[in-house]
Amino acid sequence: MPDLDVFAENHADYVAALRSTGAEVTVLDPLEAFPDSVFVEDAALCLQEGAVVMRPGAPSRLGEAAVMVPHLEALYGEVLRIEGDGFIEGGDILTTEREILIGLSARTDQAGVDGFARLVDRWGYRVRIVDTPTGVVA
Repeated sequence: MPDLDVFAENHADYVAALRSTGAEVTVLDPLEAFPDSVFVEDAALCLQEGAVVMRPGAPSRLGEAAVMVPHLEALYGEVLRIEGDGFIEGGDILTTEREILIGLSARTDQAGVDGFARLVDRWGYRVRIVDTPTGVVA
């Protein structure tokens, strides 16, 4: 069973670690309607060139990404959105300097990856699908 006090302490430690590197961290008010909405990394991929709002495959998270848009627009000159029938969630993505690696899962499908790839192509990123190891729960 999750322990809210332990979670809050871990989150505070995470924010402190980021700030210790000189990063500016914005902590938003809780979204009670979206209890999974802890990190922007799941709802949007933030790159130097701009942000891409995800389209999460978990039904409980679909509205979460939309709520992030005004906050991202305040920080980025360009905010793109995944549209269509596909799904993609930031937790399935690993970004390197010029390549974005994406694992297909229950939350990320090929159509979502294709839509994402079309968007980030303008910024010169190569998108590559990687295998999710057997036994990894997505």
